[in-house]
Amino acid sequence: MSAYIVYNKLTGSIIKSGISSGDPAIQIENPETEDYILSDHPTHGFKINPLTETIEDCEVVPTIFDVIAMLHEPDEILNPLISKIDPDVMAWRYQNWCTLRYNSYPDPKEVNDGNAKLTAGDPTIQAAGQAQLDKYYADCLAVKVRFPKQI
Repeated sequence: MSAYIVYNKLTGSIIKSGISSGDPAIQIENPETEDYILSDHPTHGFKINPLTETIEDCEVVPTIFDVIAMLHEPDEILNPLISKIDPDVMAWRYQNWCTLRYNSYPDPKEVNDGNAKLTAGDPTIQAAGQAQLDKYYADCLAVKVRFPKQI
């Protein structure tokens, strides 16, 4: 079950609110009425102003799931996101090193594929397999450096 709100996108006026038993809608526009439907998910970035009964934008505090979605980004982009969760970015990274590492490691299927290439009779394929394994291990070590284990 999820709470929802229907509001007019031009005026911000709330038209209807309620509880839905179906999947929550993030934001669905009805082009005929210019109304939006919003769910109650906390990262959608809206709040109701109780005085005017209108929708207002609000700053949303990211979660660890938002950080995981951004792990492909360099630390110069990742750390400002983490600082919205905890101003002590490095302490937060140490506390969450296991989750960060788990979601950053390369796909282990690359090892299997690289090993299979090593068994090929073709030296070109074997060289590609060795290069694939070397890259996999280098990427794993880079993850360990980027997200050190808390001791």
